[in-house]
Amino acid sequence: MAKLILSKCLTIFTVLGLSFATLVVASGNAGASSSYREGQDGNNLVCGGVNTLAKAIYIAKGGSVKCANGTVERGIGKIWAAEGMTLQVIERMKFGTVCSNQGYLSSGREIGPDPSKNVRHEVTGMTVYSRPYSVWGYECAQWLHGFTENGESVGILTGCGNGLMRYWPPSGPSPVRTVACVLNGTPETSVPVGYTVQNGNCVSIAAQACVVNYGGQWNSVTGICGVTQGNCNTFIVLNGNGNEVNVTYNNSCDTTTSSPPPTTTITTTLPPPVVTPPQPPYVYGLTLPENGQISIDGASPVCASITAPAGDSLSVTFTSNTIGDFSPETQPPVTSVGTNSVCATYIAPTNPVDYGTDTYTVSVYDSTTRLSAVQTSTSFTISPLPSRPS
Repeated sequence: MAKLILSKCLTIFTVLGLSFATLVVASGNAGASSSYREGQDGNNLVCGGVNTLAKAIYIAKGGSVKCANGTVERGIGKIWAAEGMTLQVIERMKFGTVCSNQGYLSSGREIGPDPSKNVRHEVTGMTVYSRPYSVWGYECAQWLHGFTENGESVGILTGCGNGLMRYWPPSGPSPVRTVACVLNGTPETSVPVGYTVQNGNCVSIAAQACVVNYGGQWNSVTGICGVTQGNCNTFIVLNGNGNEVNVTYNNSCDTTTSSPPPTTTITTTLPPPVVTPPQPPYVYGLTLPENGQISIDGASPVCASITAPAGDSLSVTFTSNTIGDFSPETQPPVTSVGTNSVCATYIAPTNPVDYGTDTYTVSVYDSTTRLSAVQTSTSFTISPLPSRPS
C-alpha cells in the first residue's frame, strides 16, 4: 500500500515523548488535497522524488526521469537552475531538515492552496508556480540544502523534487570581496585612512606612534596620546599619520619656574602598507580506486593532495558524481601543515546492474580564510562481478 502524504510532497517528522520519533502525516491546509500516492502527485516536479545526491546531479546535468505511468519528465534541471540551483550548487548540497516557518518560497507544477499567493513562471516552455512555503501550514520535511554563488540558501525537497528559495529570481552572484585587513573583527576591503596592516589586522598608525614614538598610552575614544614625564602629564593629539598636532599640560606641571616647552611637530614616515590577500586552498593529485577499476560491491581508499597555509582549518568533502558513495562524505576537520594528504573510502554500488564509470569530487573549505577549492577526478571503471564457472 502506497504511503499517504500531503499534495505538496512533504514528509513530516514530529518528536513524541523524550526518547523516540514517529513519522506523522498531517494536512497543513484545508484547501489542499489530503492524500496521493507518494512521488506521483501532479504538483511534484520529479515523480518518485530525489532520494540521493547522485540523482539530483544526474537531473541537473540534463537527465530525464521516467515515471510509473510511463511518462518521461525532461528539463527539470533547467527549472532548478532558474531557481538558483545550478549544477555547481547542487554538487555541494547536503541532506537536512527544513520547516515551513523559515521564510522560503516553494515551487511546483500546480497552484497551491491559496491561489492569490501564487506567481506563475515560464522556464523554457514549462510552467511552474511559486508561493510562500507557509501556505501549506506548519510542517518540516527532508531536503537537499545548499547555497548559491551569491550565498543565498536554496534546496530541493527530496519527496518530490520541488525547489525552495528565498527569492525568485535569485540574486546574481556578488563580486568577490578581497579582504585588505580586519578592523575590530570586521573585514575591510581597503585599508582605512590612518591605518596600516599588521598580521592581517588594521592597526591605527596614530596608536602605534603614541606607544612607540612617545612612550605614551593611546585613548581610542578621544584620540589623545597621554605621556607622563616626571610630575607633568602631557596630552598630545596625533593625526592619522602619527604626527603631533598640539600639546597641552595639566595642572600637575610646575609652571612657576619654567614655561612649558614649545609645541613641536614630529614627522614620522612609515613605509607603505603591504597588503597580502589570503590565498585559497589548492586541490590536486586525486587518486583512483584500485588504480582505475573497482568491482561492484567493492571499496577502495582514494586520496587528494591539498595545499593551504599552515595552521588553517580545512573541511574536506568527497562526493561521488554518478553511482558510487563515500562514507562519510565529509572528513573530520584538518589543521593544515602546508601540504596535506586527505583520504576517504570510495564505496561501489551493490546492485550488479549498476556498473559503468564514475568520477568523484573533492571540495575543500578553508574556514580560516573563508576561501574554497573544488577538483574532480578522472573517470574510473566499476566492473560487474565476474561470472561463475559453469
